[in-house]
Amino acid sequence: MEMYESFQRLTAATIIIPEVVQAMILLNAMPKEYDGVAQTTLQTTEQSKLTFNYVRDAILMEHSRVKANQPVKQTASKLSAVKQKGGQPQMAAEATIVREKG
Repeated sequence: MEMYESFQRLTAATIIIPEVVQAMILLNAMPKEYDGVAQTTLQTTEQSKLTFNYVRDAILMEHSRVKANQPVKQTASKLSAVKQKGGQPQMAAEATIVREKG
């Protein structure tokens, strides 16, 4: 919010920067990942409604959307507490017993 505070200080010093210019400065300062937000905002918003606060809200909404779509980190290292028996089961001995009975 340093940029917003800077604009407020300029306004307090009677240096008026139009709202649309403040919004354009904010759009230009965004990282490349938010280029889609900048394009959508400029294409869908009337110039009279394009303000610093409007752009800030659009950025925050996109950030929330991206963060919500990130997969949750899995921290479990074990899937089961059941220990597996080592080696192969001895089926040959059981098969011989079944044949002798039959």
